[in-house]
Amino acid sequence: GVGTAKAGGEVTELQGEKPAAKPTSVRQPTDEMKGQGTMGKLGKEKSSANSEMEASPALAQAVRPANAPLSSPWNLIRTRKAGTWRVGRGGTIQKLDRRGQWTAIPTGISADLYSVAFFDASEGWAVGQSGTVLRTTDGGRTWAPVRSPTTTDLIQVAAPDAMSAQVTARDRSVFTTTDGGMSWNSPPPP
Repeated sequence: GVGTAKAGGEVTELQGEKPAAKPTSVRQPTDEMKGQGTMGKLGKEKSSANSEMEASPALAQAVRPANAPLSSPWNLIRTRKAGTWRVGRGGTIQKLDRRGQWTAIPTGISADLYSVAFFDASEGWAVGQSGTVLRTTDGGRTWAPVRSPTTTDLIQVAAPDAMSAQVTARDRSVFTTTDGGMSWNSPPPP
């Protein structure tokens, strides 16, 4: 369940926590009830609720294991014409739909993707691990592999026009295509 807590006038959603039940009426304990440990049961319920709060996913996310990566596994872009996209592990490409839900787009690859860019609502590029390059010409409904200029991880892509892309490798080398990825040029060093 989801509970809310007010702090400084703001309402904060706390995932995984259950709101405490509020009794509608309170009975005074009888001698019989005292013998059965009614107060002990209430104490256990309170303790149980605290245990749930301690194990809450919202609170658990605040504690990062020592070996966890500092950055998100997602690389996100927002465009006026093509919408909001993210790429990530295992060849994942997702688009944010109008309801605020992420829709996965099949890519047919398993390489991690590190960057995505669109020139317009139709033409886009995604790049990633081991020189992976993908291109879409239908607004991201389908993605096709494109011949890569390198086997080095590609960490950034830009789309200056419909047929062009500029990719940057992890070793900082830069490659450019002007023919939809059929050929690539590496500009001379400065």
